[in-house]
Amino acid sequence: MKKITLVLALLLTFGIVAATAQDAVVTGSATGTVGFDLEDSTFGMLSESAATLDLTLASGTVETEAADGWYGWIKLASFKVSFEETDVLNVDAPSVTAKIINGPMYFQIYAIDGFATDVAAEVEDDGYAVEGDDDGIDVGTDLADGSGGFTFGYMADAFDVAVHFATETDWTGADPDNNAHFLFGVDAGLMAGPADIDLAVVRGIGVEEDLGLGVTVSLPIDPISLKLAFDAQLPAVGDFMYEARVDLGLTAGPATVGVDFIYGDETATDMDLELDVDLALDPITVGIFFGGWNSFDAYALDVDLGYTMSDQVSLAASFGYDSDESIPVMVSATMKLIPNTTFTLKYDTVDVVDDLGAVTFATKIAY
Repeated sequence: MKKITLVLALLLTFGIVAATAQDAVVTGSATGTVGFDLEDSTFGMLSESAATLDLTLASGTVETEAADGWYGWIKLASFKVSFEETDVLNVDAPSVTAKIINGPMYFQIYAIDGFATDVAAEVEDDGYAVEGDDDGIDVGTDLADGSGGFTFGYMADAFDVAVHFATETDWTGADPDNNAHFLFGVDAGLMAGPADIDLAVVRGIGVEEDLGLGVTVSLPIDPISLKLAFDAQLPAVGDFMYEARVDLGLTAGPATVGVDFIYGDETATDMDLELDVDLALDPITVGIFFGGWNSFDAYALDVDLGYTMSDQVSLAASFGYDSDESIPVMVSATMKLIPNTTFTLKYDTVDVVDDLGAVTFATKIAY
């Protein structure tokens, strides 16, 4: 019996794979590089390879159908069974949402709200050594997850509102110190002309009695996009805190401009600013980045240049300067002279003043 079961399982598996083989995506490459370090006068060669296999056996979202009047509704979203870049089978269980619905009104029993208002995200996320790290240093409020609760909501074309209520523990007495502690939250959204406004408020009662507020305003007016984000917190003990972030985007002809700015009165950084300017002047591309962090105590400037000589040959160069007085420099030539093959000659240094850098020549064959 066990042998029959095993054979059936194998046949089923091969049947599924055969039925979905057309969805398999295979990639691979091999690179051989010759390099010479000008600073240390060292020479060597490096051989590398990489390969991936992506195959989705099953994926999707299912939900019950709508009905007239009051009805129960459940959705199982984003389940997936797949091999993704490895030989390990990945199984992603669906997320669950369950409501009782009547027209625009609903009563949600799962999943409960996260009771968080962190909408003004940090700006320092570009990997520059001088920029520091604001991870975890913000004014966003994130209360404890409750054991259970509900949401009452109303959705209309121009606005929506949801009121969340949860307890920190259940009735079993497993955590008597936190019993009869409550979590309360409100989410509201409003469309006012081109503006999309969202509001979030959270508060603990008997536990984590911080009052958190988050507001976002999105305003896309072609060719400008503007987003404002504001976090505030009135802690149970301590002073009122806030931080505000502005994201601005502009497209004008060949130029694309992006500005990210954040200011907080209680953060370790006070103020961060990042500016991106990209120019596409075929066959030339120019990218300029400036970041000023920690009230401009730290800063970095980067310039990237590209020139496409033909379909087979392109040139690139970059240089920069930062508050540590580092001057990174990179110059490269990329050549695609024969099918499936890329040749790259490159000079690179993290600081041309203190490091003469290295010259490399790489040959990459890719599928």
